[in-house]
Amino acid sequence: MKLVNIEIDALQQMSKGLNELGNSIETITSFIGNNAPIDVTPDGKVCIKDNLQINGKLGIGVNNIPEDVDLMIDGPISFNNIKMQSAEAVPEVGTYNQGDIVWNNKSQPGGYVGWVCIRTGTPGLWKSFGLIEGQ
Repeated sequence: MKLVNIEIDALQQMSKGLNELGNSIETITSFIGNNAPIDVTPDGKVCIKDNLQINGKLGIGVNNIPEDVDLMIDGPISFNNIKMQSAEAVPEVGTYNQGDIVWNNKSQPGGYVGWVCIRTGTPGLWKSFGLIEGQ
């Protein structure tokens, strides 16, 4: 049998960290309630159960939501299994599926609204869509 020598300070720090994590999860659970549509797993992930209705604004990965926006997300989203994101150009890395969309965040007259993946792959085959009229 192999014994591992761990210093008492390291054990105390691990114990303190686990206690703080447990307290945080307990606080979140007590805040949202046991029958709430949000659940916190033991590893700290927040999961949405069946239905969730939010009255007000929702931001994910953002600090400030503009007054005229109800939902703001920093990063790609998936809507009915279609990934959507914004970028200056067609993706050159990453795996994409047919139907995924990249919105052009540098659109201009004579350019396109975005690109759609027409063949699944890494990074997939992309075609532009939505010609913007010239000036």
